[in-house]
Parts: sequence; structure tokens; C-alpha cells
Amino acid sequence: MGHLDIGGHFARFLLGIAQSQDPLLELAARFTASAVQNGHVCADLSRVADFPSFFQNDDTPSISYPNVRDWIEALIKSPVVGAPGDYRPLILDGSRLYLHRYWQYEQTLASAILERARSTNIPRDPALFSSLAGRAFPFGRGDDDPLGKALYTAGMKNLLVISGGPGTGKTTAAVTIISLLLELSGEAPCRIVLTAPTGKAAARLKQSIRLACAEPGIPEAMKNRFPMESSTIHRLLGVIPNSTHFKYNSKNPLPYDVIVIDEASMADIALMTKFLSAIPPHTKVIILGDKDQLASVDAGAVLGDICDSGKKHRNTPEFADAVASMFPGVSLPSDSSEPFLADSIVELTTNYRFKENSGIGSVAHAIKEGRAEDSRYILDNNDYDDIRRHGLPSAESLQSALHPTIVNGYARYRGENDPGKAIDLFNTFRLLCAVKNGPFGVAGINAAIERILAREGLIRPISPWYPGRPVMIVANDYNLGLFNGDIGITLPDRAAGNELKVFFPGVAEGEFRSFPPLRLPPHETVFAMTVHKAQGSEFDHVALVLPPVFTPVLSRELLYTGITRARSKCDIWCSMEIFMRSVENRTVRMSGLRDTLWKPEGKSPLTEGP
Repeated sequence: MGHLDIGGHFARFLLGIAQSQDPLLELAARFTASAVQNGHVCADLSRVADFPSFFQNDDTPSISYPNVRDWIEALIKSPVVGAPGDYRPLILDGSRLYLHRYWQYEQTLASAILERARSTNIPRDPALFSSLAGRAFPFGRGDDDPLGKALYTAGMKNLLVISGGPGTGKTTAAVTIISLLLELSGEAPCRIVLTAPTGKAAARLKQSIRLACAEPGIPEAMKNRFPMESSTIHRLLGVIPNSTHFKYNSKNPLPYDVIVIDEASMADIALMTKFLSAIPPHTKVIILGDKDQLASVDAGAVLGDICDSGKKHRNTPEFADAVASMFPGVSLPSDSSEPFLADSIVELTTNYRFKENSGIGSVAHAIKEGRAEDSRYILDNNDYDDIRRHGLPSAESLQSALHPTIVNGYARYRGENDPGKAIDLFNTFRLLCAVKNGPFGVAGINAAIERILAREGLIRPISPWYPGRPVMIVANDYNLGLFNGDIGITLPDRAAGNELKVFFPGVAEGEFRSFPPLRLPPHETVFAMTVHKAQGSEFDHVALVLPPVFTPVLSRELLYTGITRARSKCDIWCSMEIFMRSVENRTVRMSGLRDTLWKPEGKSPLTEGP
């Protein structure tokens, strides 16, 4: 059942409760339900004309868009519409109309973020803090260097949000901060945990922390205290079987002193609300992510709203003064009009992976800023070796056009029966699609790739399960410990008489778990995957295929996310017209979270640390 059907059923349900046939209530209910189905937190009644697709193929008579003021006045009189704080199916807050649950999510999340960001705590030993921060971040690199601010914020606040693209050093900054906090704790226990929205992202965070921790500059005594394991947010909160609730919540908070969450852009408003609600006030929360990536599949664009994407902020004078009191000579840029949340936001902009001669970096930066002509110029002139646009062939000739790229990308892993080596080689290349269906989507291209590899003798798909078949889990199975987004490869299990098993990376380094194919939860072949599913992953070589017809899913965020999955090479198969329209199409999620977080309010109190 599509989202339009859900909107219609919901509207009829509310009309029945209200014992009304009011077309304005029906339209509002349809708009609100469709908005949530499309990733919005609410429906802004002043923008209903911006989303005509929500009402296409409707089976009710056409309703013209009403005057917003008249619409609001009509809804206020409805028994199923309440004001903020009421317990009604729909909540009207200004021109924004919410399903009650999502209004509650937004209010709870905003309160949790603002409470955590509100106070600035002078560390118990300011001299030690100043000494440790000075060693980790030699002064003189500029007062507005983001790494310096990240260290000051981590030591003085219980909320730090670090946003930056791939290669900007988010994990390195996190390792430096963890080391600082461990040293500040002295001999006292400092319980630190790593988490991410998906199993794949959690595994990458663990690997990145492990590699960064091995670099010089981290005291050896601290390395032994570093957290070396990570988990999904769901697992961290403790899933209760057959329930939407978690073991850890506001009444039973998580038992940690520091919590690091990576790939936060993937977390929707429901999950982020439950996560922050389960964290006690004294715990430091360090949020890592890329605010310019695709927003979560489900409702909300939480990281973008927290970072106030598209706007630059300074610091409050109170925070700047607190920093200056411990670090003489450091003068953070400040503005008395800034809300105190600005003190907790750090954006890393220097890219250490994509240098000045990187086409991937240049195109990604142009896309992120919406400079369609600049990105077109870079791709058309072929001045870079690491990124190339290819004209999009017809559906009939797509397979032959992709043939060399597919063989080069996937031939190597098929020579390996060792699970670890096979998975590593498989993950050097990936074909990404913008859509799931059709000849240019995941389903059609996966079938084409199987035909290409079979023709080359690299696979023998004589049955659904064959050696070398890669699969991605698409539904969580907590009993098996397999989660949405986990990727495994089908190989003969030498320990079981060469019976075919699907091997997945385990929790420990070098560990693999194998499952008989019939035991797997819902899954799909994954030679090709959507850009959405590729979030949190990186590959040496990425081939990105866009469809020949523009759809709203094609956005600058999708292009930016897809292209930056590539470490060293990216091929884009598309028409330039579709590419340009995608760069110009910015994803907008209707929500009141940003306005609530960034509205002017009282400044943060300065308190002594515990």
C-alpha cells in the first residue's frame, strides 16, 4: 500500500472520529500522513502547493488549496486537532500540522539537545585541561580552527557535534578528544561507548577508531583504555522483543560517561529522540556526521537541523570568555545574538583525502554548494583522472556499456574463497543507483551484472544460491545478530564439507560468522545498491548510475553522497540534463526542529565542573 493510500485511509479514519465531512480536515489529514510517509516530520500548511505529488492519483474530488489563515481557523475548531500540549490525533503549531507522536518526538528531542547544550562547565582542574588541550592542539593555528574549538567544547560542554565530509578528520578528532577526556578523568573510571545507526556504520567506526588510535600522538597509557568495540544504537539501547520500546530510556538511562555516535545523518527523529532521552545529563555526547549527506530514510533531517545547515555561526560571548579564561591569547569569534547551541557545533572543512588536484573533491564541493554550472564544467572538461562522466546509454545497450567496468570491478574477489579476502576485495568496488526499480535501478542492474559475470565465467547462477553471490540484509534479526545493511558473501564452507554458507564480518577483528542461506532474514543481491544504502560505506572505485527521467529522489544530497563514497575513482553514467537538475534540486524536509533549536533565547550559565 503506497503512502497515498495511507493518507486516504488516515483521512477517512479522522473524519469518522470527528463525525465530519469537512474537506479542509480531509485535505489536512492527507497532507500530514503523506508528509510523514515522505520523510517529513510535519506538514506545513503554508507549503501545501509545493508538494502536489502527495495528492496525485487521489480518488476524491479535486480540492483547491485553501487560504492558510482560513484553513487554520477551520482546523482549530475540529475535535481531532489540538494545540501544543494537547492530546489529540493532530497537533497544530503555527502553520505546522503534526501527527501527535511526531510533535512529541520533536519537542522531546529539542528539549534534550538544548538542555545538554545549555551549560558551560569549567573543568575541575583547569590547569590540567589547558595543558592537555595545548599538547593535543598546539596553539597558533588560528583562533577559529575547528579542531581547537572541538577540544574546548568537549572539555566544557556535554554536547559536541562535529560535521564534516569524508576525509575531513572527524574520526581523528574523536580519537584526540577521547584521549583528552580519558586523561582528564585521571584514575577514575571513564566509561566510553561507540555507536552508529547501522551495523555497517558501527563496524566502520570501530575500524576507524582502531586505525586512528595506532597513530603517534596518543599516549600509550591511554590507548589501553580506548573503547575498541561498537554497536548499533538499537543494540546499545537494548531491544525488547515484540515491542517498540527499549531497555534503556529516560527512567533507566545508559551507564556511560561518554557516548560517541557516528553517521548521525542516518538517524531519523524517532531513533534520535529515543537515543538522547536514554542518556543521563552528566554524560558527554559526541555526535559525528556529515550534515550535507542524504537525510535519514525515515522522518526528519535531524543532523542538518541541529547544525542549521546552510548557515554559519559564531560562538556566544559567554563561551568565548570561558575559553579565554583558560587559554590566554585564544579569542574565539563571538556574537551576542547567537543561541548557545552554536557553542556546541563544529564544522571541519579541510579535506585531507581529496586534495586540490582531486576531481572527486572538486565536483563534490561544487554539488554541495549547488553550483551546477561549475560541476558541469569540471565533468565536461575531463581535467581530472579520478572522476569521469559517461553518457547514459539506452536500456537495451546499458549492459554492454557497463561490461568492462563490471568485470574490472568484480573479477578479483571471485578468485578468493577465503571470506576475509573475498569481502575485502568485493568492497573495493560498488555500483550505486539512485532508484530501486526499472532497468536503471538496483533490480535491473543487479540482473544485468549477474548476466555479465556469468558470461565471463566468474559466477554460475544456475540456482538462486551460488558461490560468490553477495547479499545485503534488509530487515533486522536480533536473534541472529544480522541487521539492515549488513553485507555478506556466499562461499563454500571448508569446515562443513564445502556446503554453501553466507559469510558476514563478525564483531572481533578478523572474525566471520557463517549462516546457511535459508536461515537468513529478508535479503537481496547486492552487486548494485542504492546510494541510500551505501551511506556509511566507502569504496576505492564507485560507478554511479542515474535514471534517464528526473524524479524528486534525484537531489544534490544524493549526488554528493554517492560521489563521496569513492576514495580514488568515480564513474558517473548519466545525461548532463538530469545531472544538472539533480544538483539544483535540494532536499527539503518539513520540520519545526531547526526553528526550535535556533530561536533566540537566554544564554548559558557558567558553572563549575563536578
